[in-house]
Amino acid sequence: MQKNFLRTVLLVIVIATAVKAQVLDNTLPTQSDTVRIEKKSGGDRFFRNSKELKIQQLQKLLKNNEQANKYLKSAKSSSTIATLFGYAGGFMMGWPLGTLMGGGKPNWALLGVGAGLASVSLPFSQSAKKKTRKAVSEYNTTLTSTSSTRFKEFNFVMTTNKVGLVSKF
Repeated sequence: MQKNFLRTVLLVIVIATAVKAQVLDNTLPTQSDTVRIEKKSGGDRFFRNSKELKIQQLQKLLKNNEQANKYLKSAKSSSTIATLFGYAGGFMMGWPLGTLMGGGKPNWALLGVGAGLASVSLPFSQSAKKKTRKAVSEYNTTLTSTSSTRFKEFNFVMTTNKVGLVSKF
């Protein structure tokens, strides 16, 4: 009878230890779950688990976070507007410059309008950059704040009268 009781207690301890390991390892976000931003000359680059994320991968990652997804969609709209103004302005500046290099008479008004369009694209580009960073920041903040609501400690407790599991938040 006493051997069966000891075996049962030992089995409960082993199972509780396995449960503790699974709960702690699988529910708490780690530092590698966060998205890291690196400033590069060609723009910001995003990394998670030491792997670079393309913008489409970042969108998939932020899709379940409503606020971060909202910021990222707004950033994408601003980026599209910046791209349209930038390409139109670049074309309008390039045409007269190409004409000048080819020996013709350039249309200086077209060059001026193109420079104006290109300069209009800059605030939209900066806005897109800020909104994307804000989306990543929101995602990372949500990760750390949700981790505080999960189990911090999960222990097996045995006294002379009771056997149980204790979880601390």
